[in-house]
Amino acid sequence: MTNKHKLKKEAYLKTIYNLVEDKESERKLEIVLNDYYLHCYYYNLDCSFGRLLPLLDKAYIIPSEPEITNISEELVIPIVDKLKDGLSITEEEADILLQYVVQNARRILGKDCDIITSSLLGKCGYGQALTMVPFQQIGVETTINNTFNFPNCNYLHAFGTVKIPIVGDKSNQYLIDVTYRQFFSSVTACFGRYFVPYMGTRAKNAPMHGYHMVRYPGGKEIASKILKDGYIKLTPEVLKAYGTCFELQSLPFEYLNKRDNILSTMPSVYAKCLDNKTELSYDYLDLIEIANLTKLPSSGIKR
Repeated sequence: MTNKHKLKKEAYLKTIYNLVEDKESERKLEIVLNDYYLHCYYYNLDCSFGRLLPLLDKAYIIPSEPEITNISEELVIPIVDKLKDGLSITEEEADILLQYVVQNARRILGKDCDIITSSLLGKCGYGQALTMVPFQQIGVETTINNTFNFPNCNYLHAFGTVKIPIVGDKSNQYLIDVTYRQFFSSVTACFGRYFVPYMGTRAKNAPMHGYHMVRYPGGKEIASKILKDGYIKLTPEVLKAYGTCFELQSLPFEYLNKRDNILSTMPSVYAKCLDNKTELSYDYLDLIEIANLTKLPSSGIKR
């Protein structure tokens, strides 16, 4: 390692800063980030971003922003009343209720950050509780899940699903993940992450889930929907993309020969993982506070 290599590193950082500031193409930023990581790897340089990190944390590989809806209580009350009475609702009503729950969760999460630009890194457990508890309170079936339960996934990320009874003797299951954006940072969702040491060890990282989603067939559209709405109707195709790409996130470069095995995993395998429920990671008093914050409006009148 020479001073020349350190100067080259600084030149990369300056270019990265300018690309983010000038809103240049995502592809150009990705190429420079990959070159930066490889340069640091080959010359044994620290690849952290220092003062640049707050800026880079607002750069994403998919520009889809969280939508801030404004669903009124008046729209929600009759829907909640039906579900509390064990009745089915329409798919349109399910969407209204899901949007209301997500907008409330985003309002609470946004009290200490800018919800439009924040990755919400480290807030998945809270986001999970804010979106699962309101459904649990009205008797809607939920699953409390973690990506760690997916096969070959060594990453902890909390999410959940709800099963809503729909008119016509069926039920729709929805995946809710309001902190999903943390996996789409330009810094961590790029090829160069294969060459970054894992938390000071000799082991290597892998690109975050978002890197794999934009390359998975139909994955970018699925991801954009979750990023925008905070939820998505859970079909076998959606579950396979979601689960597969979390597995790929756990696969370092030297084990890429196992990629085909992961890609061949059937959706039913991931569906079984959803039954391996975890618990909300909050004590009783915290859950009471969350329940009060997220209580759904209803008329309180039995039909």
